[in-house]
Amino acid sequence: MLLGVLEVSADDINPPRSVMSTQVAQFLSNAINSGNIPNAATNTAAFDVLRQVEVPDVSRMKRVRYRDRTKRGDESHLFQGGWLFYAKEEQLILLDPGFGRESRLSSQTILEDADYRSELRELLGVLGGGTTGEMRVWDWKVVTQALPESRSTMPIFWHAVGAASLGFNDEAFALIQLSLNRKYASSELWNYVRLQARDSMSRGFNLTREGAPRSEVLAQWEATLQTYGSKLTSTDLNEYVALLKEQIADFPRIQQSTVEAPETLPAPTRATYYLDRFPDIKSGSLPENTLEDLVIALGRDAIPACIAHLNDRRLTRVVRYGISSNSGTKVLRVQDFALACIERITGVRFLNIDAVNGINTFSSYPAEGRKDLVRSVVNWWEANSAQSGVMWRLSQIESLSLEKRVAEIEQLEKLDPTATNYVSLLKRWAVNANQSAVRTLARPLAARGDLSLLPRLREELQTSGNTDVRTLLKYGLPEDYGLLRDAERKRRLKNPQANDSLYVFSLSFLLSSHLPEPPVPTNLFLVPLLVDGLAYREIHEMRKDTSVADDCVYALIQITGHKEGYERGDERDQRNAAIDRWADWWTRIGQKEWLATYPQTRPAFGNIDETPSKLDLASFPEVIPVLPAGATSIVRYSLPREQVGLLVQRGIIHFKEFAGVTQFRFTSETDEYKFFRSTKPAAFNKKTGDKRLVSTMPMLSSNSFLLPMMRFEGVALATPDTKGGTWVVQYGSPNIVAIYDGNRHTIRWSYTNEHRYTYPDPWRGALPLDDGAMLLFQERKQKRMVHLFAGKEHLQFPSIESLAQREASRMRRWLSSAPLWRDTGFNPIVTDKSGNIWWVEGNQFGLITGTNKILSRCDEFLLGTRTYASFGGLIRHDRTGVIVSVHDAASLLFFDGERICKGGNVTLPRKRLSGMGYQWPRFVGTRDELIWVGSSESEAFDFNMKPAAKFPGEVLLSDNRGGVWFSDYSPGNGLVVLIRVSKDGQESRLELPGLIAVPCLIDNSTAWVHTGRGLVKIRYSQNKLEVVSEASSAFPHEAKMWIDRAGCLWIASVGVADGRTIAVCYSTR
Repeated sequence: MLLGVLEVSADDINPPRSVMSTQVAQFLSNAINSGNIPNAATNTAAFDVLRQVEVPDVSRMKRVRYRDRTKRGDESHLFQGGWLFYAKEEQLILLDPGFGRESRLSSQTILEDADYRSELRELLGVLGGGTTGEMRVWDWKVVTQALPESRSTMPIFWHAVGAASLGFNDEAFALIQLSLNRKYASSELWNYVRLQARDSMSRGFNLTREGAPRSEVLAQWEATLQTYGSKLTSTDLNEYVALLKEQIADFPRIQQSTVEAPETLPAPTRATYYLDRFPDIKSGSLPENTLEDLVIALGRDAIPACIAHLNDRRLTRVVRYGISSNSGTKVLRVQDFALACIERITGVRFLNIDAVNGINTFSSYPAEGRKDLVRSVVNWWEANSAQSGVMWRLSQIESLSLEKRVAEIEQLEKLDPTATNYVSLLKRWAVNANQSAVRTLARPLAARGDLSLLPRLREELQTSGNTDVRTLLKYGLPEDYGLLRDAERKRRLKNPQANDSLYVFSLSFLLSSHLPEPPVPTNLFLVPLLVDGLAYREIHEMRKDTSVADDCVYALIQITGHKEGYERGDERDQRNAAIDRWADWWTRIGQKEWLATYPQTRPAFGNIDETPSKLDLASFPEVIPVLPAGATSIVRYSLPREQVGLLVQRGIIHFKEFAGVTQFRFTSETDEYKFFRSTKPAAFNKKTGDKRLVSTMPMLSSNSFLLPMMRFEGVALATPDTKGGTWVVQYGSPNIVAIYDGNRHTIRWSYTNEHRYTYPDPWRGALPLDDGAMLLFQERKQKRMVHLFAGKEHLQFPSIESLAQREASRMRRWLSSAPLWRDTGFNPIVTDKSGNIWWVEGNQFGLITGTNKILSRCDEFLLGTRTYASFGGLIRHDRTGVIVSVHDAASLLFFDGERICKGGNVTLPRKRLSGMGYQWPRFVGTRDELIWVGSSESEAFDFNMKPAAKFPGEVLLSDNRGGVWFSDYSPGNGLVVLIRVSKDGQESRLELPGLIAVPCLIDNSTAWVHTGRGLVKIRYSQNKLEVVSEASSAFPHEAKMWIDRAGCLWIASVGVADGRTIAVCYSTR
């Protein structure tokens, strides 16, 4: 990578380089000292260093200007400038300073000779406040606009050097004046010098690490010292140079003493032989043993030789980078490796790293500190040389962290089980231990038969709801299983949306290695935990297409003998259906029969739900959460209190109490669906109603309702299909797709094929197709993954283009009537009236004609003024062609039978109505063939993209009577005004407390409006907008709304792609 016109290039790309000539250097020095530049002495000192450095020689290169013919945008006609040179039979362009890259010529490069002197004069005009021409606009923008003032000195300075090298003295003098009169100029100049000094020293480090001859390393560092001195590099450099000279002189001795088979030498002699050659140790690990490994393998016999080399300051080939701002890059010495060998042989730590003061190696210590450390090693060896290696390590074990102590005991006990009483040692550490230490020590103690810390784990579980679960599962009692289940259920009561678990993900571990109990088929106490695991259907690649639920149901079948048709070889949908049946059987019959047959397992169940003897319904809130019948369902209900009471009496809902909390649940899925299909809103009495609800719903009046609500939690997106159903995609992995049939109130489930441990790819949208088919879009590494669902078929495509090409005939059929652009807005794929398929993706769009001819990657149209803008999507045109939009423009495109043609073009408004959260301006079509574009002020265009009307408000929707609905702020009171404008221009207005979703039309005169404080039903009658009724709602996010064919109102979160988002279905009939 070439970093600039006068900076160091990559090793394989070297432009012509030379030191500044005496004439050029003297001219520039005189310009710096001309009297018009501040800090002349400081700048001269920096320049005196730079004049000694080799830089690319522009007098031996050719000045050119070039551009890429494939570049699009409003600056595509502009050229960039650079110096052309040849390297490895290639033409390369070295760009001017500040661009940070080099560019090889290609077949798409337009290259022209350039007049550098003219460019310099233009630059001087720009810097002096003049205007710029077209030839070099981009370069001058970088110098004058893109770079901050603290970084603009050097680009101008190097243009001055280039000008002086070519004899353009007037321009060079003026550029020197301009560059060094800028703010921070002296500081920037010296920073550049320091950077060059550091790079020069780094080249020596690289040569050292790569194994270059020491003479080359010496030559590099001697040149560094000569040019920059040790103050600009490192105070170690003088010593490095002196040591390298000594090592080069000593090389013949080392070479002469080399033996053919060193492994035959006696161990102490062999250690000395290897240590003498430690300067050749290199960075990185090789498959064969290194010299360091060979010394360590000698064990205690090598320690005297290692001690003898603790004062050996010779340089090795290993470079160590600093661990703090106070520590620089160092070359490790032989003494560093000698000490490391001693520590690894004995297991004793002698070196303490001082990161604050930059001391991260033994050789970095001051001389007195090194003497003290050597003395401590010698004294320790004299006192402990007769002891075993295990005793060496035991003598130092107290200096380790607790986690490392436990790990050390595991190793030492294998080496010498009788060296000490390891259990007593662990128990001593447990005395007065905090809870974190208890969790660390409980497992190793329990593994050795000491269960004294398990009561501390139980206490922690009961007080904080968490502990070392695996230890409690592996070594605890059946009652501990029950405690874990109780703690888990309390967590669920506080956070029903949580998808983690205290113990479920440890079940696989438990199934394979539960020591106190017999194998799985007879381990009866596991049953309640395994039943809990049936709700976890997540799939990962490493699990080979199986979930925790698969493992659990397989074990339950072995234990109980009850199968419900589950087969491990079935498809995932079939397996999950069988797991649902098994869980339903357990809830209805299985648990009761199990406890009757195996009463000894009762403690493992924990506090089983108990049915209260009496239900005081008046003590519950006005709206009560009710759980679905299916244990694994992601659906939740919120029902008016009076309706819950009636359903309890009829046996449709049952209730149980756990931990002081009463839970309500539907008895069966049949009753659940039947109720929601037939239920009606309940009247809300403000005088006797729940005060908590009233305080959060100030809009509620005497004509207010509580709506029964079905809620999907943690969804990524929700959208209606073309058959009256609603698709809800769950956030996270696995990506569960719930298809809700509003007519039958049934839910079927499907799954995308996402089996990864990584964070799930975010969902970006959905597109309903004819016949109930659906496209779902995921973002994967800045590319879309497209999922096509059609009946039971599920296909995946890597791009919209791939979908359009492979499914052209079906997409043409499915897109024939839907989507209509007035309903769905922006889409990535549409058809026009002639049957042509248009697709858009990123900054490209394409066309598949009615005869299936593919015109792909059509990007020759410049739609907007911003070159980096990507396409927002396509809008189907009711007459012909499509409208394609970018951030700030929209154009009508059509196919004339041979090519894509461009019709009208409009500039889109950039302002948005606060709180509505639209990424793109809203397009709304009307019956009188106008297209409204929404912003804080909306504008209408005809189908030729010609302006037709304006209105001071955000356009929302149009109805079949020809009315257009807008919203605007009411001045002075912070309210939002809902406005309907009829075909004849009459306006009807209604003030509302906020607006977080586009209103949803029930029919041509009635609409639901979500105000943020509740739902309001609005009626248009006799040129007036009036409130018909109000209903409770606590929807937290910006939302979209629609009515399904069953008449239910849906609200779904938009713009928030995380587990907080929800989709809600209100029974509004």
